[in-house]
Amino acid sequence: MIYIICRYLCRFVYKFIYRVQITGLEHVPATGGLILAANHKSYLDPPLVGTSLLHRWRDPYFMAKAELFTIPAIKQWLRTIHANPISRGTSDITGFKASLDVIRNGKVLVLFPEGTRNKKNIKIKPKRGVVLLAQHTGVPVVPVKIVNTEHPFAFRKLQVRFGMPMAIDTTENPDDAAQRIVDAIEAL
Repeated sequence: MIYIICRYLCRFVYKFIYRVQITGLEHVPATGGLILAANHKSYLDPPLVGTSLLHRWRDPYFMAKAELFTIPAIKQWLRTIHANPISRGTSDITGFKASLDVIRNGKVLVLFPEGTRNKKNIKIKPKRGVVLLAQHTGVPVVPVKIVNTEHPFAFRKLQVRFGMPMAIDTTENPDDAAQRIVDAIEAL
């Protein structure tokens, strides 16, 4: 119940305060496991992508930095909104397995290939996690470009642009594939 309330509250805020514009949603498959790979400029981004999926009736799942799960109230809230912990900067096998389970159960996993918020839009080498998950599961990766969230209190019109699904070949170099995903996000 809390999840549903939060989701519709976010949708209301994004629709009427930020006047969010969603394009390319038809590129998100209606069923089956999927990875959405998005740019990340602010704390507005995860719920913005999640509420955009309401139009496709897909529930998003997220990976959030493990440090957030050390605060009891935040940990409970994160679990309620379908987030699992991931230890950044390490090979987190538990987080990787949790991500695999989400995808293999036909759910949508939202990830941010840069691994952190990038407020200044500087070039950051993308992490390999999105690619490794796609290679292990065979699911498509849909690039997502989020526009205008870097200054959340400017209340500018926000945009979420979904791109064409990308196939990641199991023989493709993970670093090259990760860069290809980030380039596809930027091209949107």
